[in-house]
Amino acid sequence: MGKRSLFGRSKAIERRIDEFLDKVSESALVLVAMIEHSLEASASGGDETQMRRVEQMLELKRACSRLRREIEAELYTEMLIPDLLADVCLLIEALHRLVEDMHHAMRFMRYAQIQPPDFVRADGKEMMTAVGHAVDELVQATRAYFRDYTHVRDYVHKVGFYESESDALRDKMLEQIYATDLELALKDHLARSVRELDGVADRAERVADMLTICAIKRAE
Repeated sequence: MGKRSLFGRSKAIERRIDEFLDKVSESALVLVAMIEHSLEASASGGDETQMRRVEQMLELKRACSRLRREIEAELYTEMLIPDLLADVCLLIEALHRLVEDMHHAMRFMRYAQIQPPDFVRADGKEMMTAVGHAVDELVQATRAYFRDYTHVRDYVHKVGFYESESDALRDKMLEQIYATDLELALKDHLARSVRELDGVADRAERVADMLTICAIKRAE
């Protein structure tokens, strides 16, 4: 199979996949914006910006679900890539789960309404930057897989870099959280928030690993 577009001249499915990937990318932007807003000030449960971001994420998740079903139905109907059909469907489903992880992390942060210590605010912003970059590089790697698989590696290794950055910040914050004099229940709540966000970067890295194998198969 050549290095060019996976679907050859079939542009309709390419456009649908591009739209799906746009929604994945937008989901990360909304998550980062919402968490950064929450860390900036003492946002309350009725904070309008938080509520708007949560609604945005819900709409993006619904759109991803719809597009995933449409893409899979078209792939099975048209049988454009019989040798790679299962891999592509698994990849789309894994990206959809990534969006669900982002939605879950956002909902937890929205309803937890924790007032974090200053060190969590500072490191939390840095962590969200790393998480956002990890998802963005994954989306770029996925686009490369469908258009020219030889460039997948250019982006995948960056996903791993940002995931490692997120892990380092997670460990730093967890150590600091449990070293404070806060009540244990609040410590556990803060720790779960950190793990929820870091889990998005972890998922991105797992999808990137899957994508690397898919690209190797394309090269065979």
